[in-house]
Amino acid sequence: MIGFRKRIEKASSGKSRIILANDLDDTSAGILEKKTIANINKLSKYLCAIKFNFHVILPLSDKSLTKINRLAHSKGLQTIADIKLNDIGNTNMIAHTTTLEMWI
Repeated sequence: MIGFRKRIEKASSGKSRIILANDLDDTSAGILEKKTIANINKLSKYLCAIKFNFHVILPLSDKSLTKINRLAHSKGLQTIADIKLNDIGNTNMIAHTTTLEMWI
């Protein structure tokens, strides 16, 4: 398997070195998926990668995440899961609330 550094170098070769922070702040999985797909389709030619935070990852199903990941890869983009906690209060709240809703 090729490491991330090599993949990101390949994705940015002859293209931009810009990574889109697709940090959408919505709780509707349908809206998150639709906006993310639109961002990939509109902006992929200007990017080398797209990053998703907990706000996007947690509400989406495996099927939606796979669909988004495959679309990004088909456009030559790398995908990055930004899953750190305790960095931004709002991220902690979203992670807590969404995870709690999953178990209730």
